[in-house]
Order: sequence, then structure tokens, then C-alpha cells
Amino acid sequence: MNFVFQVLANRYAKAFLLSFGKEITFTDFENIKRARDYLQKHSKDLFFLQLPKISKKQKVAIMQKIICKQFDLPLLFTKLFGLLVRDKKEQLVAIVFDSLCKLYQKMHNIESFSIESSTELSIEKVEKIKEFLARQTGADIIYTYAINPTLIAGLRMQSDTHYWEYSIKQQLKIIKQKLAQ
Repeated sequence: MNFVFQVLANRYAKAFLLSFGKEITFTDFENIKRARDYLQKHSKDLFFLQLPKISKKQKVAIMQKIICKQFDLPLLFTKLFGLLVRDKKEQLVAIVFDSLCKLYQKMHNIESFSIESSTELSIEKVEKIKEFLARQTGADIIYTYAINPTLIAGLRMQSDTHYWEYSIKQQLKIIKQKLAQ
């Protein structure tokens, strides 16, 4: 990702949250994440917004229809789209949404983890892992859970800033490193 685009997107996201952060609910946050994921995977869907023949008003209306309606976002996002269009930065919308997610999480002390286990865990066990992560980080935890048989009888929990793994695969790696010394 282009560093300059990331810095610009972060500025738009900060300004938006300063203005409207109190109006954004946790449900909105979840919808922003869904929109971000979609826009990152389908970045070409908004390419036509860079065409000069389309008026600014039409561009905002299109973004509102594609993003707000499809992902159930409040109409206050139209103001963000208007600003991006005015500044000819429509192509930053996915990066701005990514920055919004990160900043929202930081503002609300939320940490997002991926939890992987070698075998399927019960909902109760995954919730206990979530409680462990909350105690260790002091943050509210949101997570995605997946089965990863390559762990070989183990568990991996990872966020942007934390990493815990306990598996036979990891133990074998440690032994191999010790033997290599």
C-alpha cells in the first residue's frame, strides 16, 4: 500500500471520527469492516468514479448507494464521500475505511484477534480463550475463529500487536532452534 495514500486516508478518518465518532455505534463499526473488506476485494467496482464526465454530485450519490445502502451505514458517511469526491480522492475510500476501523478500535479499546486451533473447539472454550485474551490485554476482544490442522494439537491467537501460540509445531520449532545452536 502506498505510504502517502495511507497517511492521507488516516487524516480523513481522524477528521471524520472527530466530527462524527460519537454517532458511530458498534454495529456501524461492524458494517464499516464489512464494507472495507468488500472494497478491498472489489477495488475495481469504484474505478469509474475517477472518470471526469461524472459530476461530483453523481459520484457521491453512487458511493452512497453502493456503500451506505449495501452495508447499512448511516447517511453521515455521505459527508465523508462528499469530502473525498471534492478533493478528488475517491480511490482512497477502502483505505479510509481501514483507518476508520483501526481508529475506532483504538478509541474504544477493542482488539481484534484471529484464533486458530488444530481441532474444533466448543463455543464455551472459545469464549474462555476470549476471556483470557481480555485479561491479558485489558481490551475488549473481537475475534474470528478458524480450524488450522497444521498447528498439530495446538492453539494460536494473533492480533496486530499480540501473538500467543502453543502447539506441537511450535515446540518442534523451538527444539530445532536449540539443536541448531
